[in-house]
Amino acid sequence: MLPKQMYARQGSTYYLTNSVNTQILDELPPGIYTVGFNPTQGYFFDVALDFVLPPKLYGDLPSRAERIEKTYKARLLEGKSTGVLLTGEKGGGKTLLAKIVAMNLGLPIILVTSAYHDDRFKSILAGLGPCVVIFDEFEKVYEEEAHQNTMLTLFDGVFPSQCLFFVVINDYSRLTNALTNR
Repeated sequence: MLPKQMYARQGSTYYLTNSVNTQILDELPPGIYTVGFNPTQGYFFDVALDFVLPPKLYGDLPSRAERIEKTYKARLLEGKSTGVLLTGEKGGGKTLLAKIVAMNLGLPIILVTSAYHDDRFKSILAGLGPCVVIFDEFEKVYEEEAHQNTMLTLFDGVFPSQCLFFVVINDYSRLTNALTNR
């Protein structure tokens, strides 16, 4: 026997759902997520594997992490987002720094691994509330200059948000002039 179909209503649209697995939340709970897209249902967040941090941190990573956290918290009180551009050689600790800060803040962490750039995507990120959004290897994911430039409206605050944005890059020369002039 086939399971009974259930429907979830959102505005004037009805979506097929399985009542056993459907839960409605007011906000995205703390955790690590990747962004995905389904042509029939739109953007979604998929639970990702937890970050594995090394048992000991070297250099000035802890102090840099603390500085970013303090800056983000202060700007959050003003209702502003914060952007951090991390650039340097591969293996230099850029992504590790972003992960440390994200874990310390205890907020939802969004990993952007595809070149989503439309206004709906930016609105969804802006509407998340306090969270950490990591664009790792940004220049590789957003290879096209036009896609990099469309992200400026998110980074410049046209889509007001409470996010901490990490733009992590290895090759600074692959960023557009519009991004490097910020």
